[in-house]
This record gives sequence, C-alpha cells and structure tokens, in this order.
Amino acid sequence: MPDKPHKQGRQTTLWKSDDRILANVYLHYVLDQWFERDVKPRMRSEAYLIRCADDFIVGFELESDAVRYQTVLPKRLARFSLSVAEDKAKLIRFGCFARRECQRRGEGAPQTFDFLGFTHYCGTSRAGRFQLKRKTSTKKLRMKLLELNRWFWKQLETPIGEMWHTLNAKLRGHYQYYGINDNWPLPTPDCHLTEHSWPANFQRFRPAPSG
Repeated sequence: MPDKPHKQGRQTTLWKSDDRILANVYLHYVLDQWFERDVKPRMRSEAYLIRCADDFIVGFELESDAVRYQTVLPKRLARFSLSVAEDKAKLIRFGCFARRECQRRGEGAPQTFDFLGFTHYCGTSRAGRFQLKRKTSTKKLRMKLLELNRWFWKQLETPIGEMWHTLNAKLRGHYQYYGINDNWPLPTPDCHLTEHSWPANFQRFRPAPSG
C-alpha cells in the first residue's frame, strides 16, 4: 500500500439501518460517483476510495490532496443532510514511507485505522520490508466476547448437544472471517473464553444433586 494519509469516516444517515440496499445506492451517488467524477481529476497525484456500506477510507499519495479532500467532504455531505462522525474520522500517515516520515517529523510510530472489524497497521515482512498488517479490532473483539458470554446465559433450557452444535458454528464463522495472516494470536481469546465459560455455564445448567 502506498504511503498515503487516510480519511476514515462513518456517515450519519436518515434511513433505517435495515434499509442497507437503499443506503448503498444513495451513497454510491453521493460519495462514489462524486469522488471519481469531481475529486480525482482535481488531485495532483493518486487517490483511492474504498467503501463498504457507510464505512469508507480514502487514500492519497500527497498530504496536500488529503487536506483538500478533508475540507471539501463535509460540504459535499451537507448538501444531502449527511455528516461525518468526527470521533470516527482521522487523517493519518500510512504506508511504506510512513515510519520514516513520522520519525523525521517527531510524530512517533505510524497511527492505525479500523475498517471492517480489523485494525490496520504498518508492519514489516520477514525480509524487513513494509507490509500492511491487520489484527482484530479491540472494540470488535470485546463486543464478540461479551456477546458470546451473554449467549451462554440464554441457553439455560437448551439441550447440551444442540448448544454445542450452535457454539461450534459461531466459532467457525468467527475464525473464517478473522483467521487471516498476522492475526492468529487474536482470534484465540474467543477460544479461551469458550474454554472457561463452557465448563462454568455447564455447571449452572446441571441440576443440583438430590439427597
């Protein structure tokens, strides 16, 4: 990935969350087409937009282009009664030269950004070259563990065999999504919670011994 500041944002929309098809079509016009038609031709260098539903990241080769886009974006969204959630938007230095530039400017280590449940960060390969790496977002992992623990508590009347089948399906889905290169240490807390919660909750489900 080139050395690009990223603008990440989540839109505040007027539609219901279950109407994702309409939301996606709406943002395709408001954001995607506008970016390709009006923004990119005015940039001095490369620019990219990656969007999934109402989450998006924008990459620029030049910091000056990123700053210009950051200034224009709120005006574009305001025309459609939309806005960027400021607490989820940031401009960062990212890519193969990010570490060098951050050190030169005294900014410390390159920042990270969250997208689609992963925290993206600047890493290095075994050969010492830049490599984009991803790990499970701490926020998403915390939510997943809490959700799993709550699910255990709702299984008071569920047969053990049925519960075990559902639990395995939940874990398979988690590992299939998050089980990517560089992320193997982080999916395991889900397994650790299962190892500890399963026996504890299993004891609660068992009837007290008579006599």
